[in-house]
Amino acid sequence: MFYRPAEWLGKRVIYFAWPYDESLWQDNLEGAQEEFLALLGALKKQQKVVLVPDEKNKKIFLQKFILDNNTNILVQPYGDIWLRDTMPIFGKENNSASCVIPKFNGWGNKYLFNDDIYLSDDIKNTLKISYTLSNMIFEGGAIEFDGEGTLITTTQCMLNDNRNPNMSKNDIENEFKRLFNINKIIWLDNGLLNDHTDGHVDTIARFIAPNTVAIMNTNDKKDPNKKVFEDIKSRLSIETDALGRKLKIIELPSTGEIFNDEGDIMPASYLNFIFADDLIIIPTYDSTFDEKAIETLTNATQKKVLGLKAKHILSGGGAFHCISQEYFL
Repeated sequence: MFYRPAEWLGKRVIYFAWPYDESLWQDNLEGAQEEFLALLGALKKQQKVVLVPDEKNKKIFLQKFILDNNTNILVQPYGDIWLRDTMPIFGKENNSASCVIPKFNGWGNKYLFNDDIYLSDDIKNTLKISYTLSNMIFEGGAIEFDGEGTLITTTQCMLNDNRNPNMSKNDIENEFKRLFNINKIIWLDNGLLNDHTDGHVDTIARFIAPNTVAIMNTNDKKDPNKKVFEDIKSRLSIETDALGRKLKIIELPSTGEIFNDEGDIMPASYLNFIFADDLIIIPTYDSTFDEKAIETLTNATQKKVLGLKAKHILSGGGAFHCISQEYFL
């Protein structure tokens, strides 16, 4: 029976992919690479694998990063760095590594690269692990697990016509239950403004402990996501997890308005953090709320929380959780 552990539990190898494609990143490529290297540097104690698309980029990466004992390189073609959505969703089956491979259509046919379509198959073949295939279109960033039978997702993403137009809400729930052996699904409505993933949950609600969910909130009436935050809090306040426990809600501040170079609001989120073996790394955006977010998450988890800049990576659409995927040992 497949089991997806909570992300804060157990030893894991974290996969990342080197940002390399100038046609995608344009003026933000150098900044994204610098933020990526800072992230890897902060994870010296964490086992990790860095994908590079070819030998040329492997050489470029090694010119910029001094390998440590916990970092391995895998030459593997891929389109872009959003491994949360293009790699398998790993877990355990009978105490052995296993994975679920969803059908992938480039976030509703927005950004569809051939090497991303085949990445999950290539990785599970490389690892030689058992797997379960799904014909349902979804991404890893669209689902959040507590490791105890509860899954959170959003209607904006999973009921979007660009994903599974012929599947009902009930159909989707049944497929999630088949794939992940969970028995409670919590549906939120909408994600962040200008989120091209159509409302991925990993920027709006994250489990940080059993029956404990971190969200963002704000008192600023001008915050573009104020209504979204209020709706999320209202929904989760009346929910229980799969074991019948009322959810505890931890409120991080909103990032406030974070703009790109064209003056558009970016889907910035403090919730796109990653759990490493010895700390949590949270993305920051040169916002006046950065330190408050770090302090709140530190107090809530009693773990070391490190803030690292992620605005250039965000220019591509996401942050640290979006560019990573855990392989549980």
